Amino acid sequence: MDKASFDMQKLKNPESSGTEYQNGDQKGFWNVREYVLFRGPHECQHCHGKKKDPVFNVHHIESRKTGGNSPSSLIALCEMGHNEYHDKIKSGKTKSPEDFKLPKRAKPYRDAAGMGIMRSTPLERLKEANPDLEGVNTYGCLTKNKRIELNLAKEHYNDAYWIAGNPNAKPLEQCLDLKKTRRHNRQIHQFNFIQGHKRKSNQTDQMVGGFCLFDQVKFEGQECLITGRRKSGSFVLKTLSGQRIHNSASIRKLVLIERADGYLKETEVRQFLAIQTA
Repeated sequence: MDKASFDMQKLKNPESSGTEYQNGDQKGFWNVREYVLFRGPHECQHCHGKKKDPVFNVHHIESRKTGGNSPSSLIALCEMGHNEYHDKIKSGKTKSPEDFKLPKRAKPYRDAAGMGIMRSTPLERLKEANPDLEGVNTYGCLTKNKRIELNLAKEHYNDAYWIAGNPNAKPLEQCLDLKKTRRHNRQIHQFNFIQGHKRKSNQTDQMVGGFCLFDQVKFEGQECLITGRRKSGSFVLKTLSGQRIHNSASIRKLVLIERADGYLKETEVRQFLAIQTA
């Protein structure tokens, strides 16, 4: 199993080295609020001082529930601007920070942090469930070195072949690509109100003419996926790699291959260069 590690400091600043690791962004500040106001610098990030309000609030670009109190999700707003933003949110006049001309949130590193925490867990749990399982953790630098020595393409299937630690095994000639998809649209209603202070449903019919989103179909002899549908019976078709096949394909020309099950699948015939070196 390839054990990935991430240098969070270098992700933020690739030039970091030596004692710079001890000098984080918030060094010398009492708390996050003081740092965010100083970073401003002590200026409303919406009106930029035009309202002349001396009182500042720290505003969450992303909700506290999903973004926490990370400085990358916080900006300084004057109290008048802060109240104006939330009034517009409640009234439905704005949907996002971009509509209110607020800065976007800086790139979060939740995925890298999650990998750092869980990187040893999958192999440990596999060994608990299967005591006879043989396997060790390896590292990306070793996999990369082996791949360069053998002049292999940078592909997941070549990496997996050498991570498995059995170079005498003959790989299959086919590769199955999988992508996880959402099953539902979690936003039940559209954000803006319509006449009568009501909101339109944001949910579409699951089935349209016997087809649903992400069904695998054949269109004019080519296998593809339904990525968009209309009640009129026309569909947007793409391959797993994102190549657009048709923007308004007629339902009469579609043949169902496999019903959507939460994963997008595409089988490709690929030349495994490792076969030549085994």
